[in-house]
Amino acid sequence: MKIRVFTHTDLDGYGVLLSCMYAFGKENVEWSKHGYDGSLDKTLRHFIADNQHIKYDLVIIGDICPEEEELLEWINDINEVGEVKYLLFDHHETRAELIKNYEWAHYHPKRSGTWQVYNHLREIWPDWEDIDPKQCLELMTTIDMYDTWQKSYQIWWERGELYTNLLSSIGFHAMLDAFYLPEDISEIANTLARGLDLQNKEKIESAIDDATFIPEFNAVLINARGNHSVVGHKALEKYPKADYAIILCNRSVSLRSRDDGPNVATIAEKLGGGGHEHAAGFSITKSKRVEIIKLLMNG
Repeated sequence: MKIRVFTHTDLDGYGVLLSCMYAFGKENVEWSKHGYDGSLDKTLRHFIADNQHIKYDLVIIGDICPEEEELLEWINDINEVGEVKYLLFDHHETRAELIKNYEWAHYHPKRSGTWQVYNHLREIWPDWEDIDPKQCLELMTTIDMYDTWQKSYQIWWERGELYTNLLSSIGFHAMLDAFYLPEDISEIANTLARGLDLQNKEKIESAIDDATFIPEFNAVLINARGNHSVVGHKALEKYPKADYAIILCNRSVSLRSRDDGPNVATIAEKLGGGGHEHAAGFSITKSKRVEIIKLLMNG
């Protein structure tokens, strides 16, 4: 089978892609990753208009959803003609209303895109690659626990932070090379982590040292490349009076809030992005950074 995957840029998006590769084989999966910058809609529009889906047995959209309802209608029409060609799996509350009316679109607010795709493929495609089920389940559970903010499960949460840091440091391709059918996932992760630990710590500490607390808005402003979740939460620890963190990175903004903090997904959605209640983001151009910051501050 030949599969096409559209996924998000974070750890959950990586898990979606890895699940598909486990199921169908790495050589049978073509993919692209997208942020909240409209690139998914643009890519899908051309993909559908050019009938590129006919080259694939299945198209999976995971941990992300088109913003334009017209695209969902197009996909629905394609699926109604014959066998279901497209499947969508998402858990971001900002997209729930948009996809709830489509049978081929799966939404579960308490399960990551990775977990949804992994379990669905286990049901419909039994001929998985020769992998250790326990090992695979461990990785998928780690991603699921981390991406759905199950902080009470400390071991899973800490491992999720490790994988997120690795993904941020070495990128999708290197992570796929490391974690696709490895003999020992934990040992590979620990080996990679040891090499990157000092470098990441220095970057994180530098970002936190330069963070600015803005008391008028109970927010902390940070400039950081990568490790956004770690940086955001450490900044909130340093500034206990801050309700949420704003992390700037070139053309993107990440938002993180405390468990009892504001719903940052609603802020991100106003700015063309989306995400979760306590972790969200959106893309911007450099020329609009100041304008965006002002809008954020007036929430």
